[in-house]
Amino acid sequence: GVLSRYSYLMAEPVETVTLEAVEQGSDPFETLRRWSREFAMESDPALPPFQGGIAGHLSYEVGRAFEKLSRAEFEGLPIPAMQVGVYPWVIAWDHVAENCRLMVREDLCGDVEGVLERLKSGRTRSGELGLGVEGTGGLHPPLALKRVRLREGLSVLGNFDQAEYEEAVGKVIEYIRAGDIFQANLSQQFWLKAERSPLELYETLRRTNPAPFAALVQGDGWGIVSSSPERFLQVTNGQVTTRPIKGTRRRLHRPEADLYQREDLATSVKDRAENIMIVDLMRNDLSRVCQPGSVQVPKLCIVEEYETVQHLVSEVTGTLEPGRDVWDLLAATFPGGSITGAPKIRAMEIISELERLPRGPYCGSLFWRSWNGDFDSSILIRTISQAGGWLTLPVGGGVTCRSNPADEYRETLDKAAGMLRAFG
Repeated sequence: GVLSRYSYLMAEPVETVTLEAVEQGSDPFETLRRWSREFAMESDPALPPFQGGIAGHLSYEVGRAFEKLSRAEFEGLPIPAMQVGVYPWVIAWDHVAENCRLMVREDLCGDVEGVLERLKSGRTRSGELGLGVEGTGGLHPPLALKRVRLREGLSVLGNFDQAEYEEAVGKVIEYIRAGDIFQANLSQQFWLKAERSPLELYETLRRTNPAPFAALVQGDGWGIVSSSPERFLQVTNGQVTTRPIKGTRRRLHRPEADLYQREDLATSVKDRAENIMIVDLMRNDLSRVCQPGSVQVPKLCIVEEYETVQHLVSEVTGTLEPGRDVWDLLAATFPGGSITGAPKIRAMEIISELERLPRGPYCGSLFWRSWNGDFDSSILIRTISQAGGWLTLPVGGGVTCRSNPADEYRETLDKAAGMLRAFG
C-alpha cells in the first residue's frame, strides 16, 4: 500500500552519536538539533522523500530524558539507548514506479564512485555484510528469567510464566480501578539463543510477516530486526501525522471467519475505548508543539489487515508551531502513547514496576529526517533485538478494566507466533 511505497538503504554515516544510557533532564537530541541546522538543504520534490540525512533508533528508555522514571530492576541486551548518524548517500526503491535510485550529497561524500563500485561488487568495506550469530560473544541472560513453553513446542526463557503474566494484568486492572490510570500496555520478553544473523532473520520476516515499517539496523555487535505495522510520527512541510494502533485480532484462514474477526474488532467496546483513549493522549501530546486548533482526527478506529493479524488504527494530525521542529515534537511525544498507556507517565511507572526488564529498542522508534526537515518514524513493535548470542522478542498488549488476563496472555502469544515463524 501507500505506506510501504519506498524502501531505503544507507550505511557509512559521516557523523554519529551513540548514547549507551540516557539520564533524566538531559537533551538526547542536542547533537541532532545542531546537525539539522548545519546540514539543512532543500529537497527535490520529484525524488523519494528521504534523500539522505539523519537516521537512527531511539530505545524506549530514551523517554527517561523527559520524565522522572524508575530504572528497571535487571539489565537487558547491550544495545545503545540511541544511535543516530548523518548518512550522505541513500538508495531508494520506489515499489510503485518500480525503479531504484542512488541519491548522494556530494559535499559530504567524497567517494561517489567508490560507493557505486562496492554496490556493484556486493562487498562492503568490512568484508561480509553485517553481524554473525554470536555478535560479541556469550552473554548471560538475567537470572530472573524462567523457562516458558510456547505453543509451537518451543521452550524459551521469559520474564513471566503464564500465571505471573496474568497476575501482572490483574495488578494493572487494580491500578485502573484505584483511579491511577485508564489503561497500560503490558509486555513480556522471550529470550532465545541466536541461531541466525539479523540479516537472515530480516529476510525471512519480510517473506513471512511483511509490514509497511519493516526494518533492519545493525551496529557494532548488535542488530534490530523489525516487522512493525505502526507509524509513530511523520512530518511533511510542518504537517504532523501519527497513526496509533490499538486493538488486535488474529487472522483466520477461512474468509467468512476472517470477516467475523474483522467485524468483532470493529465493534468491540473494549478495543474502541482503548484506541480512543490513545487518540486523546496523542491529541494532547501533539498540541504541546502544534498550532492551537490545528490538531484533528481524520480517521478513527479503522480496521487494517496484515499477514497474521488485523489492527484497529486511527490517525491524528496537526501543524507544527512556527519555531518548533521535529526534535521538539519527539520530546513532547516520546515514547508513543499506544505502547505506554494513559495517562502516560503513571502508565510508564507501572510498566517498569511490573516488567522489571528494560524494553530496549522494543517500543522505541526508528526514524529518518531528510535534509529539508521532513521526517518519518515507526514504533518498534514486532521487533527482535540481537546481541551477545541472544535474541529478545518482546510482545505486549493494552490492558483496560475490561481485560481478561487469560485473553491478554493469549494475545501476546498470537503476536509472537508470526515472529517466531521466522525462526523456522
